[in-house]
Amino acid sequence: MTWNDFGEASYIGPIHSTSEIPAASQKYVAGHPHDAWRTFLPYYIAKYKGTPYTVGKDQMQFWYRLSAAGDTCGVTGNSADNGQQEYPPGEVMQDGVFFSALLTGPAQVKVTISGSPAEVFEGTSGVNHWSLPFLGRTGAVKFEVVRGGAVAGSGTGAEVGGIGGVVDGGCSNYNAWVGGF
Repeated sequence: MTWNDFGEASYIGPIHSTSEIPAASQKYVAGHPHDAWRTFLPYYIAKYKGTPYTVGKDQMQFWYRLSAAGDTCGVTGNSADNGQQEYPPGEVMQDGVFFSALLTGPAQVKVTISGSPAEVFEGTSGVNHWSLPFLGRTGAVKFEVVRGGAVAGSGTGAEVGGIGGVVDGGCSNYNAWVGGF
């Protein structure tokens, strides 16, 4: 059993059928898998319990919106109904790629957005977390774990600026696309 709140785009359980998703949320959930967020759970559970865990292979998780903040169509950060100051989404969220690497040992993590020069991050054994702003770049996002000059693992994410980032009427879809290897 998992906690899946499709209206808030916070779901990690596998989606077996669109009948599981409320009709109003389907346009935001379609094409936005979150399954890869489960891959590090054994590591985090072991750390929480204080039990030993051996990282058997290099893994990555990556997540990001498929579009930079655009037409909000009424979406706000916070809610006046709850007595909170409301903010435009662009003031409370970052336009960027977020990624974590669970590494067997020290390695470089390289991220490339649509053929731009690779950004290089130095990773250590265990879990590492980083982010990289879009900076106006669009296109496919490529991830690599490199150790000793050889690629130890790689994956390509969905395209930033692609059609999946916009729903009815040109409204931005703020749901994350999640991938991994």
